[in-house]
Amino acid sequence: MRRDAQETAKKNAQIELRDTIINLSHIAHRLKALINLRAQQNTTTDFFKFLSDKFNLKPKRPDAQLIVDSVDRQIEETKQLLANVDKDFNKDLSDKAILDYIETLPIIRSNEEEIHHKEIAAAMVKADREVINRHI
Repeated sequence: MRRDAQETAKKNAQIELRDTIINLSHIAHRLKALINLRAQQNTTTDFFKFLSDKFNLKPKRPDAQLIVDSVDRQIEETKQLLANVDKDFNKDLSDKAILDYIETLPIIRSNEEEIHHKEIAAAMVKADREVINRHI
């Protein structure tokens, strides 16, 4: 009976560890994708600022800031999720430091590029919904 209890406890610990790694992997990949998306947005914003400053062009992008703000909120939410799962994670790190930290985590690393594309698409769908809801 004691042996059965030990085996059950061992299986439960393995299942809990597996679930933790899967959850941590999902959150870490999402955060990494969102930070990369923010970097792309910053590059685009800088490009439009350059056009505006250099050539006095004023592109119509009234909802662009709403999208940027949505991505920033999603990053903060995901940082909090990671902090809840990983007690060693510091939410106040720079984006570069967070990306470096994620590389040290024991997460599932297969299909990373595909996962990141899906996470970016999901983030943009959420941002688009915010834009649409603003106009309804």
